Amino acid sequence: MRRVLPALIAALSLAPAPVPARGAVARPAPPAHTLPPAGPPAAAGPDDPIDLATLSTVHLDVLVTDRQGRPVPGLTARDFTVTEADGPRHLESMSYRAATGTPSAGRVFGLLLDDYHVAPGIATARARAALTAFVDHDLRPDDSVVLMRPLDQPASLTVTQNRQAIRTAIDGFAGRLGDDTPRNAFERDFMGHAPAAVEAARAQTVLSALEALSTYLAGLPEGRKTLIFVSSGFAQAPTEPRLRLPRLDTTLRIAGRFDIAIYPLDPDPSDPAAAPPARHLLLRNLADWTGGTLIATPGDLAPALDALSRDADAYYLLTFRAPEADGRFHEISVKVARRGVQVRARPAYWVPSMDEMRLVREANRVRSEPAPKVVPIVPAHTSGFIRSWVGIAQGADGQARVTVTWEPNRDAVSHYLPVQADRVQLTATTPTGEALFRGPLAPVTGTAGPVPGAPSDRAVFDAPPGPLELSLRIEAGRQALDTDVRHVEVPAFGLGRLVLTPPEVFRTFTGREFDRLRRDPDATPVAAADFSRTARLLIRVHAYADGGAPPVVTATLLNLLGQPMQTLAPIAPPPGDPGVTQFDLPLAQFPPGNYTIAFTATAGHAEARSLLPLRIVG
Repeated sequence: MRRVLPALIAALSLAPAPVPARGAVARPAPPAHTLPPAGPPAAAGPDDPIDLATLSTVHLDVLVTDRQGRPVPGLTARDFTVTEADGPRHLESMSYRAATGTPSAGRVFGLLLDDYHVAPGIATARARAALTAFVDHDLRPDDSVVLMRPLDQPASLTVTQNRQAIRTAIDGFAGRLGDDTPRNAFERDFMGHAPAAVEAARAQTVLSALEALSTYLAGLPEGRKTLIFVSSGFAQAPTEPRLRLPRLDTTLRIAGRFDIAIYPLDPDPSDPAAAPPARHLLLRNLADWTGGTLIATPGDLAPALDALSRDADAYYLLTFRAPEADGRFHEISVKVARRGVQVRARPAYWVPSMDEMRLVREANRVRSEPAPKVVPIVPAHTSGFIRSWVGIAQGADGQARVTVTWEPNRDAVSHYLPVQADRVQLTATTPTGEALFRGPLAPVTGTAGPVPGAPSDRAVFDAPPGPLELSLRIEAGRQALDTDVRHVEVPAFGLGRLVLTPPEVFRTFTGREFDRLRRDPDATPVAAADFSRTARLLIRVHAYADGGAPPVVTATLLNLLGQPMQTLAPIAPPPGDPGVTQFDLPLAQFPPGNYTIAFTATAGHAEARSLLPLRIVG
């Protein structure tokens, strides 16, 4: 069963933490629920070798200021105490990073202009004026900026120091809150027409852009980065938890792992202090959990941006080792043994889990190869926009042959999502960064095959034994919607072991279709897990063993309680492929519900098992 992605973390109090008499504490008020659960991505870093010690090392940027908001230099490691639930953490290093007076220490700013959620008129004018003043008075010649709008492609992001280009982008910013008129083909074709559908699509687009910009900043050199998110905020519509859409906690993991402080800027002139709007929930979470500040005031916005610039000027970078690799957030507090100072830091840190670390361990095993590449540590993420399928079979040369297909999650689109994916960009990489496949994939359209002139509906490539990362960039009209990332363990064939590969499922509705697919060894399997009772399934399983008689494969249909219902009788394999076992499963005889097919392969005394969950709908 798939893990359920828990709900978004609750709102945090904006009240400042009290300053104890013997030191300052960097810790916002605790959330109403838990810290963000395990899940999405940490981004790849620069092109240097990476090892397990690096992954388990936590870098925590801490701001220490006096009562006038000025940085406090001169502190030592003994002045800091970092405490977790089980006690204090040992600091391995502490350094003071000052951007002023150092030619090579230019600061990095990300700027996301959310025109969907800023009102036209005075709010837009306030945003332009504040950002222009920031560029003119706070940016220095060696500072860099990464600009992004919600519909910008992640591949188009670049770092710029061109002040005129930044001003031009700011001058062209125009809020569109309340204006649902489509302005391009993507908005016209994929954002729907009903106001609720348009807003849901816009919110999803902005969350994806926020994740993409954070990922890009994470790949830049080590150090604190500042992301300015210009938006009046929005309330996230409830979605089916199993859909796993881009959510706020995805960005929080990236920001927490790679020292990205997020400063939401709401240019709405209304006073949020009187009655904080519900749309500020997302903005407050972004600021509180990344060490940034929510900028929302009816007065002049320039002082808050000046303070943001000072925050980027100087900070302390503390380094310590995480006690375990569990892929979760760990709540911490930071104290400074000096009176009269204010301390601000992220309230938690996140490290990759052991599953992600396994990729690095495999990369370390092959370090003898020249110029090893960075290992992309991207946690698995199952997108609600699509269903994907990965098959592994033995190729003619004994290598593992991997097949990847996908199709839109039509049930989710019709009930929860306003946009349907129409293509994906697949990248398959080994732990050393070698790309085994990179290219577009069309969806599986049924037994008739792909649309003429469209990309292939399956990717087929050879892969060495060991971990394999499959990243699918999901698109609609060439606009990015989400990513789907999974980690696959490629088995080693020919080592005396019994190997049972993932089952292939083919959906048919007529006897002619079934007979054609039964005889076609190169047919494309579907990625769906839900099937109509009018469907007849052809299920194909590969099993391999060295020497002796070929493996015998059996299949049993189980009900929701795991009780056997029916043993499936094998049918003749496709011509020229005797190592395949095929099963025929008409679904009309079963009531709607959840089922599982249990496969067992035996060869001598060896045995291998696999499970295939499926759901029958009316």
